[in-house]
Amino acid sequence: MISIASAPVSGIEQVMLAKLLGVIFQQNLSFDDQVNVVLRTCSQRVYLLKLLRDQGIPQHNMDIVFHAMVLSKIRYALCVWGGHITADQKNRLNALLRRMYKYRFISDTYDIDSMLSDIDTKLFKKMPNGYHCINSLLPSNKSSVYDLRERTHNYELPTWQSTSCPPKKHVTTFSTISLTIIVRLQ
Repeated sequence: MISIASAPVSGIEQVMLAKLLGVIFQQNLSFDDQVNVVLRTCSQRVYLLKLLRDQGIPQHNMDIVFHAMVLSKIRYALCVWGGHITADQKNRLNALLRRMYKYRFISDTYDIDSMLSDIDTKLFKKMPNGYHCINSLLPSNKSSVYDLRERTHNYELPTWQSTSCPPKKHVTTFSTISLTIIVRLQ
């Protein structure tokens, strides 16, 4: 488990968790509270979807309301916290999405892994654009003499090095890469 150093900085109050732009960051860099808040909020909104379905709203309109009220809550900043959730948390989120499909609140099925993949792909395709705010922070282009399969980018991606994690469990998500870039800039 990754943890932020606990040595206090003078003049700055140390807290166990902080909410930044709607995302709850915990001191141990887990997102338990974030997932709980998302699930609680979405479960509350399901009641409204039930009322609308009972009133006879067409399925196309149910899909629109579901996307606006539930799926948007799940997908908000998913590229920041989604890569750090546990398998149990993914199962809880996927169970909510399967329940939405089972009770005909939506006409298509969704799962967290495919949403994460789609969001990361879209973000990494936008980043090389010279006008993107992260473009200047990207690592140098990787030169290779090998004729390998085509990648969606040609950057050298850093791996998170930690003495507590075995080499096979390196994480290369957007937030890990962002943290690495920030650390290198300091």
